[in-house]
Amino acid sequence: PLPRPPTAAERQALERARAEVLEALRRVPAAPPAAELEGPGPDGQPLLPGGLPDNPLVAGVGGVLQRCPAVARPGDAVDWIYCPSPLDFVPVLPEDSANR
Repeated sequence: PLPRPPTAAERQALERARAEVLEALRRVPAAPPAAELEGPGPDGQPLLPGGLPDNPLVAGVGGVLQRCPAVARPGDAVDWIYCPSPLDFVPVLPEDSANR
């Protein structure tokens, strides 16, 4: 993780990753639970062709937590928060930058 607030470029990269995931999930008839995000879709192809994206602002391997609404909270030890209905997928940001 970075010991500083994310830069504009880092925020843009996270937004691109978020948009790609949401676009892929909008193509399936019903949004799957978080545990199935890296599995196959109804057509047998991966739901997320590139897999779950990494969030470089969070330590460790990419992870996702299902919570509705999809709101990151201080102390969330995952990269992303996902809500299947209404569909949303948001990055977890370091605590000191969550409100910037």
